[in-house]
Formats: sequence, structure tokens, C-alpha cells
Amino acid sequence: MTYEDWVQVYGEPVTIEVHTLREGSAALLEWRELQATRRLWTVVESSEDDEWYIVPGAHVVNRMHYLATPRPHAPACSDEVPMGLTMDEDTDTESEDTDAIPF
Repeated sequence: MTYEDWVQVYGEPVTIEVHTLREGSAALLEWRELQATRRLWTVVESSEDDEWYIVPGAHVVNRMHYLATPRPHAPACSDEVPMGLTMDEDTDTESEDTDAIPF
């Protein structure tokens, strides 16, 4: 599945920065709701080819940031969608305390 196909299926994603989740309980509740309704995705960097991929759910290993979509993924979804980006091409990633899941 291409990124464009993924957007067609799940809708235009919104980026969720981890640091905003630590700013209050409302943000944390929203994050948990996204996870519970299967609309939370994680952008991860592959350790093999430095490419970025979108994977369903919350992950911490090689995580760049989270995405929220308007439509949920299936419970057993294992889609791994290439974004066509590498770390060198993106300058807006957060650099502090990226190893924690905010729950």
C-alpha cells in the first residue's frame, strides 16, 4: 500500500507530538481514546534502510511521532506503509525524551 492509498482508506492524518501529551490530562485522554478506537498510528524509522513507515498502534522503538486518522484500522491490521522519507529529509522531529509512551 502506498501512502496515498493509505490516506484514501484511513483519511488525512494529523500529527500528534509526544511533548503535547505530557501537558495535561485532556491530551492524554485524547491519546488513549485514539488508541482505543484504533485511529492511532506510529511513524517509525526502519533500522535497516532509514526509511520512515506508518504502522498501526502505539510503538516506541524507532518512533518519530504519532498520527491520528479519522477512520480506524482493523483490529488485526498489520499494514506497514512507506512514507518515502528518511531522517535526513525531515527537520521537525522532536529530540528529547522520545522513548516513553505517555500512559
